[in-house]
Amino acid sequence: SSDLIAAATTKLDALSGTTTGLATRMDSVATRLEKLESSDLLTLARRASLASSIANLTRAAQGSSPFKTEYDIVASLLPGDARLEQIAPYATAGLPTIGTLISSFGSLADAAMDADNQSRGNTWWARLWANFASLVSWRSTAEQDGNSVESRLARAGIRLKAGDLAAAVRELDGIHGNARKPLASWLDRAGSRVRVEATLATLNSEAIEAITGPTDSSEPVPQLPMP
Repeated sequence: SSDLIAAATTKLDALSGTTTGLATRMDSVATRLEKLESSDLLTLARRASLASSIANLTRAAQGSSPFKTEYDIVASLLPGDARLEQIAPYATAGLPTIGTLISSFGSLADAAMDADNQSRGNTWWARLWANFASLVSWRSTAEQDGNSVESRLARAGIRLKAGDLAAAVRELDGIHGNARKPLASWLDRAGSRVRVEATLATLNSEAIEAITGPTDSSEPVPQLPMP
């Protein structure tokens, strides 16, 4: 009977050792799960913070004032991002709003049309007529085909009325020579505004997707209202 008791004791010790080992492994798994959960929560919190900061930057960038403070916050969360670095100068200096660019286009388009008319005045009479035409400052604002200065100005004006600054810039980029000179400064600022808007829209989409997962590409990303 003593042998049976010894054997039973040995089995109990072995079972106890197995139980202890299992408990240790369960504790290890629980610890790893806890760390993983904490890590996931931290990652989600960081992504949410980034999305909020990008939204604040987008809102600030839509005005005409510098947006350096909001920019610096996002830059600290996305260190070394080349897209952000490209818009850094605008964060310091600010940019005209889309509304300002649209409202200032008409007079510049008239000046571009005048410059184009005068550049084509090869004879004395043609130059006289071009000078007279510049006093009248008439140009068509209806949709036109072709690549003439007037056609491109008309199409750009229509695109601007629809709020599509990028399409207007693409139309005006095809204007060269004397007619481009009155538009040069406006085009530079408008092109910068387009780049800033496009960059922030991309960053905003990526930040939202990082939280919610891939979205239906057929649905537009919500944008803030035009100032």
